[in-house]
Amino acid sequence: AGMSWYFIAFFVAVGHALRAPIAPALPGYPKSRLLGVLPSFRRDAAGCLAAHASYCRREGLDAVALNMGLLGTFTLVVGAEQVASVFEDGESVMFKSAIDRRGVGLLTGIGVLLADGKEHTRKRRLVLPSFDARRLTAYVETMSDISKQVADELLGAADAAPPGGAATFEASNTMSSAALRIVGLCLFSSDPAGGSDAATKDFGSALEECLEHTAWISRSALPPPKWLPTRRNRRFWRNLRVLDSFVYGLIEERRSALSAEGGARGGDGQRGDLLDMLLSAQVVDEEAERAERDEAAATTTGLSTTEVRDEAMTLLLAGHETSALALTWCLHFLSSDEMVQWRDEIAEEGRALLRHGATPARLEEQMPRTRAALCEALRLRPPAWAFDREVQRAVELPGGLELRKREILLLSPFVQHQDPRVFAEPHRFDPSRFMSEAGELAEPWDGGYDRFEYIPFGQGRRRCIGYRFARWEMLVILATLLARVEVTRPSDYSAPPMEGSVTLRPATEFELVVSRRASA
Repeated sequence: AGMSWYFIAFFVAVGHALRAPIAPALPGYPKSRLLGVLPSFRRDAAGCLAAHASYCRREGLDAVALNMGLLGTFTLVVGAEQVASVFEDGESVMFKSAIDRRGVGLLTGIGVLLADGKEHTRKRRLVLPSFDARRLTAYVETMSDISKQVADELLGAADAAPPGGAATFEASNTMSSAALRIVGLCLFSSDPAGGSDAATKDFGSALEECLEHTAWISRSALPPPKWLPTRRNRRFWRNLRVLDSFVYGLIEERRSALSAEGGARGGDGQRGDLLDMLLSAQVVDEEAERAERDEAAATTTGLSTTEVRDEAMTLLLAGHETSALALTWCLHFLSSDEMVQWRDEIAEEGRALLRHGATPARLEEQMPRTRAALCEALRLRPPAWAFDREVQRAVELPGGLELRKREILLLSPFVQHQDPRVFAEPHRFDPSRFMSEAGELAEPWDGGYDRFEYIPFGQGRRRCIGYRFARWEMLVILATLLARVEVTRPSDYSAPPMEGSVTLRPATEFELVVSRRASA
């Protein structure tokens, strides 16, 4: 019966595609009546959206409808007023689409990333205390320790290179491992990338495999049902079991420690991290039920074991993937010969960081060049490069743009950051655009741009909950590395193409040359 409904859905989707409006034909992105722009989107999602955004700007349009064939029709919104309205006022009428839930949701469940409405507000309030100023200050020491360890590893590789030879490292894997260790230790007091047992050692590779599968699911018009034992599905569920084994193991271990102490606050079983907060919410729920309080009131305060798992998985994914990618792209840009002066200036800020220690004041106020380089990398290659929203009821955006119920919107920081009316020479890596004439950061993290012109962390009530954690982490890692090693490109280097999937990532791995800095 399930398979029958699957094929019925196929023919319904084909009928919808035949009635969908055809987007204008653009060079390099051919369309067809049945599949629309979907083949071009699957081949080069980021380039496809950028080309249609450029078309809108040439024609003076605020949005354009994209026929995605069997996926339906998406509306790409590029007008500044319309984008601002979606971020500011759209929370109650625009929810995450089913495409996100069927893709990323397979991995994260319905955590704070995918929840909507009141459920999103509830989950966000539970997680938010983990990113308050006091805890962020405590996390900086861990960020610094891991960054020094990565720098030591790269220095060791550089020193071991044969005379006349060059040591190289794979940028994305190195940054991913560092970011995963930081988020694991800061939020869960555990190191998923550097543990001693097989489960934790396999965590990083299993996570990469799961991310690749969810990206494929999101781009597929009719992916196989998750219960169908295809080779892809079997591999995904095998890797997901590795992740779940680690996360559920953390939950049970911490719960046992808390239970042994009777949930006493400040006991040896409590670490004061995100996992403690989630499990404390669970304890409140159980105590309320035992006290025979109103059941409806009790269940709104607590999280089930599955919900704790979903929030933990969400934060492990979102807390390391985006930071790692931003650092990877930043190293790609900074490693060019034209950026040698920027590398030297960032190295100087990094040496001051190592001498005096990483403090919030130093990170926010005394590292303008490191921050400007990261801001520019986030402009050109924002890891959270596109968002979708499904309209819950008919609504009109500024400029008379009417949206129908169940219409899917696309908003893309990647294409917004390429608007030549806002960013001169938008395709050029130029950190100085985030600096004032006095050589300082024009405005903290936004360069003085309108908050809906520069949106690497999103905006509104769904703005990235850990954006301050992410930017401090990136500052510490980048400055520490460049203070101790020089990073350049090999002679046969070619720029990695972009792959716009769940995140904006390099389509291929790439290696950079590492050597010891003379002052290291």
